[in-house]
Amino acid sequence: MTEATPEFELLARCVRPDGAVATGERLDAVLARDPDWDRVLELGRQHGVTPLLNRGVQELDASEAGIGVPERVRSALTERTRSTAMRNIRSASELRELLEAFEARGVRALPFKGPVLEAFAHGEIGMRASTHSYPAASSTSTAAVTSSRG
Repeated sequence: MTEATPEFELLARCVRPDGAVATGERLDAVLARDPDWDRVLELGRQHGVTPLLNRGVQELDASEAGIGVPERVRSALTERTRSTAMRNIRSASELRELLEAFEARGVRALPFKGPVLEAFAHGEIGMRASTHSYPAASSTSTAAVTSSRG
């Protein structure tokens, strides 16, 4: 088994679902390996966890660990987090409109991914980059609702 890169380890320590950043000797060892912050940002983007990374980095920066995150990285994390939150709010609004359209046609729908799963897992929307869309199902009513909405 190969050792994780310091960038991936730092990411993993910052994005814990319970919001508690893993600190201590292991974090010190990761930071001593001088992680490439641009790579940490890219890993956060690739895994869709930039908002969680932002929360973890803020927590670490405010802690005794004081990891010294470069200002440009903090700014990028803040902007990307804001963008993700706005996109997820739009997605939640679209989902609500779809559910109302389904209900108006007598179609019962139960969402379980996207904003619903995110709110359940993280207590709010905006903490994960969502790539979910709302495809048409096979029923005639469902197809009519989704096709009428584009």
